[in-house]
Amino acid sequence: MTDHGCFHLSREEVIRQEIETAIDLFWSGGSLVTANLIAWAAIDLCNDIASHRGDKTLSQIINDTKDTVQKRSWFGQLKKGYNQSKHGDKDPTDHVFLSTEVVRLAIFQAAEDYRMCFDKLHTPMMFFQSWMYASDPAIVKPERADLVTGAITLFGKEPGMDRARGVWAAYKSNRIEFDRLMQQRLNRLSDGSRAS
Repeated sequence: MTDHGCFHLSREEVIRQEIETAIDLFWSGGSLVTANLIAWAAIDLCNDIASHRGDKTLSQIINDTKDTVQKRSWFGQLKKGYNQSKHGDKDPTDHVFLSTEVVRLAIFQAAEDYRMCFDKLHTPMMFFQSWMYASDPAIVKPERADLVTGAITLFGKEPGMDRARGVWAAYKSNRIEFDRLMQQRLNRLSDGSRAS
């Protein structure tokens, strides 16, 4: 809703748009710097919302379970490019550390934090997570092997960037139909789990 050129958006909508824009930039060959920045902005906002509710996101769970050395090493490396892209006070001549893998993990984490905060995922987030599951089945809990099977159906057994970009381009060209089909599939899965 707008009022004199101003937008009034819920935090949930802001986070959704940040994640979907990060996905679009990532798969469309856009700016990895921007994709990383907005994915981490979504993570930070999800963390704030979850903390306010007394809940935790994936980021917070990971942060709580790692020991200090691991935390600095793993989580710090993931977030380093984000922090370096926002701040230049410590060493303004230092280069920004960024890689495709770091951005990919930030987007995945942002989508999972969104799911944990709002108990849902939108189609672009589902596509991105499916691509991650097909790319690295080890990240899926054994009891959810069905997620890997579905992901491989969509992206293939070796889901490279070309395949992901093809699926993303198809989605963007007919978003309404994809969203409708995805909702039907979710309804069938939901109905099946209720019947068990």
